[in-house]
Amino acid sequence: MINFLDDLHIELFEALEVPLAINDMQGNLLYVNQRYAELIGYSKSEVYKLSCWDITPEKYNPQEQEQLKSLAEIKKYGPYDKEYIHRDGSLIPVRLNGKIIELNGMEYIWSSIEDISYSVSKAVSSDLESKSRLIEDSINEIFIFDYHTLKFLYTNNEARKNIGYSEEELLKMTPLDIKPEINEEKFREIIQPLIENKTDKISFETIHKRKDGSTYCVEIRLQKGNFEGHSVFIAYIWDNTEKKMFEIQQNKLLESLNEALQFQEIIQENSGYAIIASDLEGTIVTFNKAAENILGYSAQEMINKQTPAIFHDFDEVVKRSEEFSKILGRKIVPGFHTFVCLTDHGLQNFYEWTYIRKDGTRFPVSLYITSLKNKDGIVTGYMGMARDISESKQKEKELIDSRNIAEKALAVKTEFLANMSHEIRTPMNGIVGMTEILLSENLDQQILDDLMVIKESSDALLEIINNILDLSKIEAEKMILDIVEFDLKMLIKNCITLHKASIKNKEISIDLDIKEDVPSFVLADKIKIEQVVNNLLNNAVKFTHQGHVKVFLSAHDFNQNECKISISVADSGIGINEENKLKIFESFTQEDGSTTRRFGGTGLGLSICKKLMNLMDGEISVENLPKGGAEFKIELRVKYLDKLSAKVPTSTIKRDKKADKSGNILVVEDNEINRKVVCSMLTKMGHHFEIASNGLEAIEKLKEQSFKLILMDCHMPILDGFMATTKIIELYGENRPVIIALTASAMPEDIQRCFKIGMDDFLSKPINHQKLKFILAKYAEKKTA
Repeated sequence: MINFLDDLHIELFEALEVPLAINDMQGNLLYVNQRYAELIGYSKSEVYKLSCWDITPEKYNPQEQEQLKSLAEIKKYGPYDKEYIHRDGSLIPVRLNGKIIELNGMEYIWSSIEDISYSVSKAVSSDLESKSRLIEDSINEIFIFDYHTLKFLYTNNEARKNIGYSEEELLKMTPLDIKPEINEEKFREIIQPLIENKTDKISFETIHKRKDGSTYCVEIRLQKGNFEGHSVFIAYIWDNTEKKMFEIQQNKLLESLNEALQFQEIIQENSGYAIIASDLEGTIVTFNKAAENILGYSAQEMINKQTPAIFHDFDEVVKRSEEFSKILGRKIVPGFHTFVCLTDHGLQNFYEWTYIRKDGTRFPVSLYITSLKNKDGIVTGYMGMARDISESKQKEKELIDSRNIAEKALAVKTEFLANMSHEIRTPMNGIVGMTEILLSENLDQQILDDLMVIKESSDALLEIINNILDLSKIEAEKMILDIVEFDLKMLIKNCITLHKASIKNKEISIDLDIKEDVPSFVLADKIKIEQVVNNLLNNAVKFTHQGHVKVFLSAHDFNQNECKISISVADSGIGINEENKLKIFESFTQEDGSTTRRFGGTGLGLSICKKLMNLMDGEISVENLPKGGAEFKIELRVKYLDKLSAKVPTSTIKRDKKADKSGNILVVEDNEINRKVVCSMLTKMGHHFEIASNGLEAIEKLKEQSFKLILMDCHMPILDGFMATTKIIELYGENRPVIIALTASAMPEDIQRCFKIGMDDFLSKPINHQKLKFILAKYAEKKTA
């Protein structure tokens, strides 16, 4: 949402019944009022994630271009009829008017929107035999009743939902059954002009009574039509309860102002408020004792003097007051001059202003001001109400200062954890890597058992590091979505392949069930979905000693190019205590928190999954299975694609024949221990490789011979992996080798940076044998076009 609208403008826009929107020149919605959000079925926070193009059917693209052309030429467009896409998929006919506005030196598009569903339904109501979807799914209530008997013949979904009766119940009723204030005689009198063809439609307001006895205010537009061979009345209905409440509040405010003005003399003499009255030229005519006390001037000093001594800029006050009056269309109380109250009590805060005391000190006030008109509509003065907000401004400053301190502390903590993660992962790479290499040797069983203890301890420590880092990033609100195109089915298959390697010593099978209608290619945050799925698989394997783990992938709720994907991970393990089903998603919480618990861990994994799903507007849940075990399920709405676009890194990278014949892998790593770990693993796998200790050496090696694949460390002296990759892409283009990042930084922005500069994939340290083998196999068939 844009932040250059003051509180007054926002309150005014929210009070209007007309949907309003402000968007930038690219169509991104920057501000909408509540009426606009309700029109398209979203919350305001959801709307700000959309653009005008997201809610406009593609068939209107040519007309949209014409409107943009009009904006460029004459700074306005419309009236223009089109349709909006409601959140539920239905289409809403609307009429738009707009123009270019300038705020803070920038140009924006201001639009007002009219819901013309009624007009459209009128055009098709002469023949309603098919009960069109436009009427059934209308956001307004529609009732159709017989011309003679008045019995209901049809009601749309919104009518049945709001009135509370079923369709069967309503077909036995008439409008009189839901209108407690109107009897048959009165109703016949209302519809008589339609019967006599004196008009084609009538409008009136009344009260509707729901089945549960509650009532609501409605505005009804009634016309004649035909339906299933019957002459009928078609009632198009708006629930205007909120409008009526607003009018009541406005009338009460007006009555209060009138009453206050009638007793102006009493108030001036006895009120604790500072009251100042002036004429149109700003000459003060009233200055009471409270004003003397607050501002430091005597009444004698101020009477017949100009107001700029008090107001920071009286001309600006007058200018603003006239503009508010125009926007609000308020009923103005005639015959009074400027009326200013300074108080510590709660008057409306429309915008902030500054007053100046006699001693020169300034203090902030919350000021409401409007023009006053006589019976002929001529402005005779200005009325304002203000309150001293010095104390609240000080508290606000203290709150901002404390928030800034907290944010700085959080930023320092996040940076510290990121640096510590990098520093810890580097030696961890040596421990994990060399342990795995030794485990593959033909050693004494006792030594192998001891090595397994080292490996399991290292894995547990790494999991703790990852979880704490992720939690810190989420709490600092630095975790952002990275929406990319990817193969969803392949992602799930890869997750399962990695976990199959960890169950060799367990009697567990991992199976995958993919429904036929699941789209292969989606647009979503690949890294976060992969992280959640891997976490759920980790838990399933951890808590299942024998039996099975099953992954189910399905899709439903298809709507245009979107659908909801469901990923379930079910196991035959120990299950979850019913009392702990919700608690397990809390930070630092485990189902078994006792000192004698069988399974270790920080209790952060599922909490992070929950927070990541919330970040993606998705859901995560858990249920115990009837035959034992538990099933975790995530659901997420995504856009799906027929194919991946050309910009997505795939196997289409061209390789020259020289590179294909070379079997070499280039390992670019400055740390000697890390080089030894990677090279030992590659040797065990039977790969040929060369070594470079920094990015500059890597580029020189490429000049001497070609390589199929580069394992590129990111942080190195002389020339780091990011700069080296950029240079290699610049030199070799599509004929470059596959470049896999080796990084000890596991922060999301570091991983995103790898992809953005053109790296094909990444391996986070510590690197184990299985991860390295998997990623080499993944790109083995991607080396030629």
